Amino acid sequence: VVVDFKSGQPVLSQEYPTEAIALDRSSASNSLAYVYKQNLYVIDAKGKTMPVTTDGSNDLVYGQSVHRDEFGIHKGTYWSPDGNLLAFYRMDQSMVPDYPQVNIDTRISSTYSCKYPMAGETSHKVTVGVYNPNTNTVVWLQVGDPTDRYFTNISWSPDSKKIYMIELNRDQNHAELVRYDAISGVKEAVIYEEKHPKYVEPMHGLLFLPWDETKFIYQSQRDGYNQLYLFDLSTEREGKEQPTLTGGSKKENVKVTMLTSGQWVIKEVLGFNVKDKSILICSNELHPLQSNIFKVRVKDGKRTLLDNGEGVHFGKLSPSGSLLVDSYSSPTVTRNINLTNTVSGKSVEIFTAENPWKDYNVPEITSGSIKAADGVTDLYYRMVKPVDFDPTKKYPTVIYVYGGPHAHNVEASRNYYARGWEIYMA
Repeated sequence: VVVDFKSGQPVLSQEYPTEAIALDRSSASNSLAYVYKQNLYVIDAKGKTMPVTTDGSNDLVYGQSVHRDEFGIHKGTYWSPDGNLLAFYRMDQSMVPDYPQVNIDTRISSTYSCKYPMAGETSHKVTVGVYNPNTNTVVWLQVGDPTDRYFTNISWSPDSKKIYMIELNRDQNHAELVRYDAISGVKEAVIYEEKHPKYVEPMHGLLFLPWDETKFIYQSQRDGYNQLYLFDLSTEREGKEQPTLTGGSKKENVKVTMLTSGQWVIKEVLGFNVKDKSILICSNELHPLQSNIFKVRVKDGKRTLLDNGEGVHFGKLSPSGSLLVDSYSSPTVTRNINLTNTVSGKSVEIFTAENPWKDYNVPEITSGSIKAADGVTDLYYRMVKPVDFDPTKKYPTVIYVYGGPHAHNVEASRNYYARGWEIYMA
């Protein structure tokens, strides 16, 4: 139910089954998409329910996350900016064997099976449809044979006429950014191509500039670290090559500018400030264990730090991008929340948390680094010692390792990101 605050009256009411999942609402058209019993449905602003699919099953899955939630995929429906078209995934997993699992939520454990492609075995096949609620029709993107291919990072053009999608081979060492016509499903052009001897890992969709619909921001690790690139569609030339950046493709048919660079990683894009034409990011530029908020001027890539330069910061922008809620902690700060003007950079502290452990004896938590086998690379650790630790004694020790390049477990937040389990064991 959507309620008008001034009148106190509901202006929109949409009813769906209690068991429905994958709810996705368009604020532009007030349409609601959801999945019920493996089929996809749409409710329009007038409350009319329309089945998009009817043959959904455990073998045919609609409107849900595909490719095992890899490549940044976390959902299966994508509304156009005007809310009049809905792109959605269809996953055929009939060829994938069932894998038995144990359900531990029942009083006595029970078993159930799920579709799971083991390494090297047959994988599911994914296609992408576009549903038009006004005509109650579905058009399928003309992607060709989907066997051993991944389709990810679905993005709409600002005018709701085009769909951009990144397509990878199963070896995951060759990616193409492809544009489709949303009305006909016709493949129009390969905008960009990226190859790497080991792997490519597209994790983010396109971000079109709010003040210029011919340009978009693209995130890539093509130069070794996840950075921002500015693509200019106004320079598109069919069949003609543009100057290529390091690590890029030989088939770029638009101008590409590296907006940020350095031996550090952009961890999150928070959004845009339309007034000064900038983009807000979180990065570990200041230190590998930190996450700090910067404003990047799109015109020339100039970066401005918007926080105190310490700890781990999480930001949320206002719709216009002029105000930033900056929540952070550090090894010495339990939790602070600031409100920052992204134009002037001025900040006001609106919340400070006391240390809840200040009256207790707690384990000592420290952090440091050791060198990797190459003698150059720093590997960061945290150590949780028992209360009243005696360095002359020997203690049983638990070593916990997580080998993910972009999912590290040590950072400069409160307690160096130590988990309650580690503290309890110490």
